[in-house]
Amino acid sequence: MIRDFYDVDHGVRSRRLKADDRRLIGLVRSKLAVPGNDFIDMSDEKQEILKRQVQGQLRPVLREADYAAFDLQRALEIVLAIARALP
Repeated sequence: MIRDFYDVDHGVRSRRLKADDRRLIGLVRSKLAVPGNDFIDMSDEKQEILKRQVQGQLRPVLREADYAAFDLQRALEIVLAIARALP
């Protein structure tokens, strides 16, 4: 879960992804259409879970510079922008 948020944040920071790109929105829409995949949950509870995952699940798999560059709040805002673009 947290890794998805890291990947989106990294993609936007590296300018490889644009949150408003139609192809990206289409891919997200397709992923959410797969049975078992829930809609994007941005609830306070979900955000608290993600905050706990940063230290326990993300930090161990990233280089220190990559970990330091990650900003969960920025990632949440990017994902929220993508969610808003979905019909």
